[in-house]
Amino acid sequence: YLSSAGWVWHPQDRVLAYDVEAALCDPAHLDAEGLGLDPWAESSSAAFMADGQFVVALTEVELEDRGISSVDTTELRFFDLRNPAEAARVVHVASRLGTIMPVDADHVLALYGHPRLVDVREGRVVREWPEIDTGRQTSSILTATDPPPPMSINADRTRFAVAAADHISVLVFSS
Repeated sequence: YLSSAGWVWHPQDRVLAYDVEAALCDPAHLDAEGLGLDPWAESSSAAFMADGQFVVALTEVELEDRGISSVDTTELRFFDLRNPAEAARVVHVASRLGTIMPVDADHVLALYGHPRLVDVREGRVVREWPEIDTGRQTSSILTATDPPPPMSINADRTRFAVAAADHISVLVFSS
C-alpha cells in the first residue's frame, strides 16, 4: 500500500491510501480516491503499524466540531485496508498527538510538543520525554516561522532521533 497524508486545500488535510498493485496495472488509480479510505475527519498524521494496520491521528479541530473537547481528547483510528470504508477500531488519547510514528504493534510515538509513547490498546501515555522539543506540528501544512526539528525513526523502529541546535537526542526502544 501507499499512503498520502497531505494538504488538499487550505486548511484541509486529507489521508488517502492506494493499492500499489492496482496502480501498476492502472496508473489512474493514483489520480482518484484510491481505496476510498474515509477517516471521517481532517487528519494530522497517518502511518502503517508494525502489524500492517493503517492508523490515522485526527486533529483537535475536527473532534471539537463533533462535540469532543479538543484540549482533553484526540483520536487514533485504525483501518484494515482490505476494508477501508470503516475504521476497525477507534482509540481515544488524552493528549494532543501531532505527527505519529509507530514503534511496534501496540505503541506509537506522538510528537506534539515532546515525544510521548502511547499504548494504542488503551490510549494511555506510558512514557514521555518533556525535555526533548519536537515542535507543534498538527498538520501537513507547515509554517516557515515554526517548523518542527529534523526527526527520524530507523527502519526496524527501535531508535528515534531528534536534532536540536547543539545536540541530537536518541530514544532507544526495546520489546
